[in-house]
Amino acid sequence: MQPLAANSARHPSALTITPFNGTVTVRFSDAIIASTERAKVLHEEGHDPVFYIPFEDIYFDLLEKTNTTTRSPLKGTASYWRGQAVGGSADDFMWAY
Repeated sequence: MQPLAANSARHPSALTITPFNGTVTVRFSDAIIASTERAKVLHEEGHDPVFYIPFEDIYFDLLEKTNTTTRSPLKGTASYWRGQAVGGSADDFMWAY
């Protein structure tokens, strides 16, 4: 798979998405929130790299969608979820575009 890249006069920040070679497991408190071998890594100029995980590999029974949204000129509008597990919770724990 070729990396996806975006870089134009309208969107001066560079963005690349590449497949991650390995397993990504997301844990919150005592629970596994997601586990996949199909993660992608998004690199955006000025930001830390971020893993993106297919929805099919996320355990949504431990998440609750919030009303929070943000907008990126490159990626669009993001929706957020709250993480809940025994021992804790965190607002806007996960986001998706």
